[in-house]
Amino acid sequence: MKKIRGYCMAAVAVVMLMGIFAQAQDEGSSDTKPQCSKISGNKICIFTGPSGYTGSIRIASGLDNDLWFGSQSLNQIIRFTTKGGVKAFNLPSNFGGAEPFGIVQGPDNRMWFTEYALGDVGALTDAGKFSEYGFNFSPSDSISITVGSDKNLWATTDFNGILRITPKGKVTEFDLPNGGDQSQPTSLALGSDGNIWFLEANGPCFAGSDYTDIGSVTPKGHFNIYHVKNHGNGFGIASGPDNRIWFADPGGCNGYPSRIGAIGTNGKGLKYYTKGLPPLVDTIINGGDGNLYFGTFSNQIGRITPAGAVKVWNLPASYGMAILGMAVGPDGNIWFVDNAGGYIGVLYIK
Repeated sequence: MKKIRGYCMAAVAVVMLMGIFAQAQDEGSSDTKPQCSKISGNKICIFTGPSGYTGSIRIASGLDNDLWFGSQSLNQIIRFTTKGGVKAFNLPSNFGGAEPFGIVQGPDNRMWFTEYALGDVGALTDAGKFSEYGFNFSPSDSISITVGSDKNLWATTDFNGILRITPKGKVTEFDLPNGGDQSQPTSLALGSDGNIWFLEANGPCFAGSDYTDIGSVTPKGHFNIYHVKNHGNGFGIASGPDNRIWFADPGGCNGYPSRIGAIGTNGKGLKYYTKGLPPLVDTIINGGDGNLYFGTFSNQIGRITPAGAVKVWNLPASYGMAILGMAVGPDGNIWFVDNAGGYIGVLYIK
């Protein structure tokens, strides 16, 4: 696969984030009982979220060996135990309708999250203390967030930018070198090469556009962009057990099939896998067991080996899940959240 270009991009903005601190209202704890069944040889349990919860985009393992996710409908960060225990934290009222989106445990032992509606980021301690960091420029739609090899936070926004954020509040903005303000980098992953890899999601099946690349950015802002010609609105990119970069391409229009791609960190050896895949594969993670796991918009989850062998679990039709968020839980199993309704699920692989 030909590398399109390599850029050493100067940051267009370097500012100190203004931190706003508040103690969240702790909504207390509750428990939810799962519905469990054996599907294609594995136990799968589905939990119903708290009252008023209508789904999430991302989920992460984090503090206290729990799972963490944001609720856009409730404007909360939710801590969820592997037994179904729920503890919810209301975002402070001065945060407004933040719509928490991406989430990750930071190097400072706080849960960091993006605020989709505000374009900002926030952080939360396990004691419930929130900090919000507003940028001195106007990005929109803060989306994914992860931790880099430099122990900083990295985030994407819809304004064609990648942000590097130190735990102490310094932000550096890098514009993607392939131009335009609609490339919409969605997902991030730390590659085996120590760089941050990202996926664009504004291809022909989403908005009729032609932003279909993946790329990487070094800790100092050097970009490499690769034309992989994605079709759909994918939300998944991961570093695989074989050290390749894996990414989801749901297709879904004009006869484009659902695909999973893999490419070397040198930009070579691009390969797409389609055999045995269900429709609309939209996210993918490294499962930690030598395989990768994927979610779909079509109420299915699956596993793909580095050699491309696929296994699919059809979830009960009554749930109708659209799965964009998956994570390896503190118990080593595959946890996922539903973007179409108020469910949290787990595929037991251990």
